[in-house]
Amino acid sequence: MTHFGQYIRDERTRHRISLRRLADALGVSHVFLGAIERGKGRPRKLLAEDKWDRLIELVPTITRTRLRRLAELSRVRLDDDAFQSLPLDGQRAAAAFARKINERTLSDSEISGLLRLLGTSKDADEE
Repeated sequence: MTHFGQYIRDERTRHRISLRRLADALGVSHVFLGAIERGKGRPRKLLAEDKWDRLIELVPTITRTRLRRLAELSRVRLDDDAFQSLPLDGQRAAAAFARKINERTLSDSEISGLLRLLGTSKDADEE
């Protein structure tokens, strides 16, 4: 499941809005929206900001700031070609980082340090 899809599902269910009702209002199929919520689909249609006004209107606890940040995270992918085109040290760094994430062995302070190093912040995710 992606954070983007989980956020939509959590807020939709908090407001007791059915999957089918929200999908119909957004002009997408309930199968598509369900796949997005489970992290199984590519959310291009839902990542388009023109759908967000209607989504926020129907589910008022959803915020544009949070959607934007989660959409950005959902777009980030490192495919095999991108990985292979990295210099060897870049491949090592990416692999080590992925391993640490999978093992869940990074402390909050280590994560904060990495985010600062990369020019982003943990706080932006929590808005």
